[in-house]
Amino acid sequence: MALREQFESSGGWLFRWRGYMPLAIIALIVFVMRDFHYLGNSPHLNSLWEIGCVAVSFLGLGIRAYTIGHTPKNTSGRNAREQRAESTCAANSAAHSNNGPSARLRSFRPPGCGNRRICRSR
Repeated sequence: MALREQFESSGGWLFRWRGYMPLAIIALIVFVMRDFHYLGNSPHLNSLWEIGCVAVSFLGLGIRAYTIGHTPKNTSGRNAREQRAESTCAANSAAHSNNGPSARLRSFRPPGCGNRRICRSR
């Protein structure tokens, strides 16, 4: 139980101070940038890398906007102490996704188990 309490304490601290984490990341970036050089010593390759990074960022932003736009009312809030949602099982894209790691884990069957969901050893 001590480990669980430690995790809860650490998680609460990280959640409370999460707004200051970008400042620490920016300080780390400034420290690392003093030895900056282009990727492969090529400005063109560096530009392609930047375009790819921005594309991935906008893709994540689009997924976030889609999910927020399709979330029912009163299912989330800025509450850290208690749950205030009317329901926690929403009929939206995030709650019932058949893609992703959890869906793959649900359908995983070890070799030799056939069609059974749970394979017990003898």
